[in-house]
Amino acid sequence: MGWWVAKPTLGGVEKIEASWGAGRQQTATRQVGGRLTLTNQRLVFVPNRFDALTGGRRWSVFLTQVREVGDIPRAMTVPMGGRAAQYRRRLRIEQTTGVVDAFVVNHLNDVIDRINAALPDERTWGQ
Repeated sequence: MGWWVAKPTLGGVEKIEASWGAGRQQTATRQVGGRLTLTNQRLVFVPNRFDALTGGRRWSVFLTQVREVGDIPRAMTVPMGGRAAQYRRRLRIEQTTGVVDAFVVNHLNDVIDRINAALPDERTWGQ
């Protein structure tokens, strides 16, 4: 967070627990660089300033709405140009609604462990 990636907007009692450089798969053909932040209430992705200017969107989910955190195996993800992604396992965030988001992060297993440790025992399953 700084001049290249803006700080996430936090709620009143929300505080940052951890943060990682990340690339988010925004659509089937668009990867957005930025920062994934874990707070005591949410996961928040803020795109870098260049990607924000070119249509990169912010993303967030409350921890109570996360069903599962894991990895997506190596595979081609972006048609006609996503060759780099096929060599990386990606972070998989599945929401209780069934929506799945994918992120490229370094030290993937450590990030998965950190997010899983922050998830509350009681979540809003199926809502």
